[in-house]
Amino acid sequence: MTKDIQKAAAYFNAGNMMKAEHILQKVLKRHPHDMQAIHFLSQIALRKEDYDSAINYLKKAIDLNPTNSDHYNNLGFLLKGRGKVDEAIKYFREAIRYDKHFINAHYNLGNALTSKGCHDEAIACYRTVLQLNAKDHEAWNNLGNVLKDQDKLDEAITCYDKAVQINPRFSLAYTNMGTVFQEKGLFERAHQCYQQALMVDPRLISAINNTGVAFREDASLDQALTYFEKAISINPDDAEAHWNKAITCLLAGRYEEGWRHYEWRFRKRDISVVERSISKPRWNGENIRGKTILLYAEQGLGDTVQFIRYAPFVAQKGARVVVECQKELLTIVQHIQGVGEVIAKGKELPDFDVWAPLLSLPLLFATRLETIPANVPYLKVPRELHETWRQKILGDPPGFRVGLVWAGNPKYRHDRVRSFPPELLARLSGIQGIVLYSLQKEAAAGIAGSLFNTGIFVDDMHEVRDFSDTAALIQNLDLVISVDTAVAHVAGALGKEVWTLLRYAPDWRWLLNRMDSPWYPTMRLFRQQKIDDWKSVIDQVALELRKRCLC
Repeated sequence: MTKDIQKAAAYFNAGNMMKAEHILQKVLKRHPHDMQAIHFLSQIALRKEDYDSAINYLKKAIDLNPTNSDHYNNLGFLLKGRGKVDEAIKYFREAIRYDKHFINAHYNLGNALTSKGCHDEAIACYRTVLQLNAKDHEAWNNLGNVLKDQDKLDEAITCYDKAVQINPRFSLAYTNMGTVFQEKGLFERAHQCYQQALMVDPRLISAINNTGVAFREDASLDQALTYFEKAISINPDDAEAHWNKAITCLLAGRYEEGWRHYEWRFRKRDISVVERSISKPRWNGENIRGKTILLYAEQGLGDTVQFIRYAPFVAQKGARVVVECQKELLTIVQHIQGVGEVIAKGKELPDFDVWAPLLSLPLLFATRLETIPANVPYLKVPRELHETWRQKILGDPPGFRVGLVWAGNPKYRHDRVRSFPPELLARLSGIQGIVLYSLQKEAAAGIAGSLFNTGIFVDDMHEVRDFSDTAALIQNLDLVISVDTAVAHVAGALGKEVWTLLRYAPDWRWLLNRMDSPWYPTMRLFRQQKIDDWKSVIDQVALELRKRCLC
């Protein structure tokens, strides 16, 4: 190490980055290939949070020494932090190529692959880490996380248990184990895990939040709120706690408080909510007469259908309403009263003055439980399309026509618990006087027909182009039976009689302990009384269907 590098290192260690950088830049000007100067400059850039410069220094170091695995690993770590995951993966693999026993590179590669949803490859990385060091508690924890994402819950618990055996003070692993027990409906075990985490760290907000969620999913809403409020008192800016409080208040019917906290959704890390970066002002309820307002769909198809009901009320304020929504809903949204123009997501937007996310409208209209705008139908199907589908099913066997949806989008995180096993469809077969129609558009639809030993099952969904066709078919049926999917919302918005089948811990919009929905007057709710108990729900539906057919 030269005297200049030694002097720079002394300044660096003393925290005087400015003097250290000044010396090192002079060294690098005289000796552009000085690896020690490049190393220290990359570290200074990191301290200054100048990540682009740090990345450039590391790339220069790799050019000078292309077999140094540390440089590849460090560069990959920086790139992942900048959101360049694919590039990071490439550098982690290079680090491993030059050092197959580089534990940290295997671990970082596993984390990067996990963030891309490459679960099998991530599992292989964490298992390699554990082969090299079976006592790596963080690798056991991360392996558990990936297995949990694959719904391998028992294997995940084993991994978390290994992590806390190695490090009994690893509060994060206790918390993660609790979430798995919670998902399995074992709330007492979940609470035990969260309490162990809080014994280690009484201010661990993730454990406090998760304890509240466990209480909420067990329908103990007051206890749940106590924990969310505790989390907020520790960190008033914790979006997760505000979001959880919002969901719990809404589930309890405390809408005024719930909508207010629901605005924190845009700051939550792991929710599929789109907050648009729009230079125009956001509408906050002020006078918009004579202006054009953009309302945009921010969440799923069902959310769009449920909350598009507010568009006519926005139009009544004298504004021209432009709606941006999912392409599947284009043709059905354009017929809603007050909607002036509909744009598919991803297309160029027309000019507008102000904007608002759809799910902020209940707050802006001060919606309370007793003031929900529930005039149905607010969706309409063109007369000619209704007639087309009437003619299409005219030749089907006569009877009480029932549309059926038993599965949602498998990409949805909680689809496993909101969809029921298709084998249970057989319990609806053989009911005299009914004709069952598939409203199932996904791949799951193909397995239904073979499960009916008797009865009539009609599947015309191959002719359905979008939700306008689905709506037109629904209008020609007598009843829709659906799990919690967009089809249930469409049926409710059309004013069609619909029976919605709900899991034990339902989504907030369905409230608790009631068979009706204030959002959809023609909807009846069938609820699980125990976790994963779809059998009793389907048996109740079959019983009610038989009663209907006797009328």
